[in-house]
Amino acid sequence: MQWPQRVKDQLEQIVASRPLDLKTDEGRLNPLSAALARLDNELREQIQAATAAQVARLIDTLQADGPVGPADLDLVRLWLVGDAEYYVKMENDLPAWVTELDRLVGVLRELRAEAMTLSTMSRMEATIRDALRVSSDIVFYRQQEERIRSFQNATKSLTREDKQTLARILAQKLSSEQV
Repeated sequence: MQWPQRVKDQLEQIVASRPLDLKTDEGRLNPLSAALARLDNELREQIQAATAAQVARLIDTLQADGPVGPADLDLVRLWLVGDAEYYVKMENDLPAWVTELDRLVGVLRELRAEAMTLSTMSRMEATIRDALRVSSDIVFYRQQEERIRSFQNATKSLTREDKQTLARILAQKLSSEQV
């Protein structure tokens, strides 16, 4: 299967940009971020469009309390946590983030022992802002892990009610993409 033209165009816009370096400013990063967000949305829509017919059949099966096989669960997984699974698999900065956050907390320990001056407060504020950024990366990673874990636990043995819930979630996602 070839990439749809919209995906190719958006991807080309991203990869054709000048290489990033330590002097890259916000003026270049904002359009890059916007292009990445558009491509993310487009890819989600492409995945959903490519599997919409299968999902529609699966919704009927779930609503009828029919059997749900491994391929069906793979499809549900793709729609509900596929992005999280691939993110957790590919993300390799978690150990560095944890180390950095621990280092920053150590800096705060040291700063707390210093006299309160404008300089100390400014250094503390800068350290806190850096710690917030790093901790948000860790929190996002942990949230993705939890999404996966919750999905796995919820789909171990599906009750009729579980199937109805999955059918509603999938139907909502399917209808929101068709609007």
